[in-house]
Amino acid sequence: MTRLHDLVPDPDLVLDLEPQELGLIILRVLNARRERQHIGMNFVGELAPGNRSGYPDERAEEIQHAVLEAWAWLQGEGLLAPTRHGFGASSGWVFVTRRGQRIDSEESATDYSKASSLPWQLIHPKIATVSRAAFLRGDYQTAVFNAFKEVEVEVRAAGGYLNTDYGTDLMRTAFHPQSGKLTDDTLPAAERQGLSDLAAGAIGSYKNPHSHRTVTLNNPTDAVEMIFIASHLLRIIDARRS
Repeated sequence: MTRLHDLVPDPDLVLDLEPQELGLIILRVLNARRERQHIGMNFVGELAPGNRSGYPDERAEEIQHAVLEAWAWLQGEGLLAPTRHGFGASSGWVFVTRRGQRIDSEESATDYSKASSLPWQLIHPKIATVSRAAFLRGDYQTAVFNAFKEVEVEVRAAGGYLNTDYGTDLMRTAFHPQSGKLTDDTLPAAERQGLSDLAAGAIGSYKNPHSHRTVTLNNPTDAVEMIFIASHLLRIIDARRS
């Protein structure tokens, strides 16, 4: 049976880990055991003195406290949830949620950590609205597609273009260095051309492929960077409106 000690044998490291870091390790332990449906606080009890947890008995109480903090974080994240028998009661019975079951390796835990750390307060609110839910459930391709679709929608609205105007042609038209409705005539010609290239390139690279074929995007870091580009473009569009 997989124990917490198997993944983190150093008691000092257990105590140094933040609740979210320790929580993701605990989740990997639970998934490795296939204990997903009816889990009680016996997991914490395993760490009690004399239970052969692998940790020194004199460190048991502080390690249990750290695990309880991590347990609370797991429930707050929706990775553990009360069973129908334990809901609203003090029994403590929980199960690993569908979302939690996907975190079964160090790699998947790292991906989740990256995904959950995205500072959404820095993302344009409209992008956050259309992309956040998909991103948090690990559907990065949909999150990116929604972000750049929103950029396209806002370009049409800001420039008064038709619904039949879309894709890279729309971006080239809206940000044309000389005639684009969203270009900034006060900028040097090279910068105006650069923004036209950026807008068209972003739509062509990150939105259009998702429109025409199945695109697999598994890396949350790549998705974060793409979403930031969409957010930046949307703020530029907002500025052109004023």
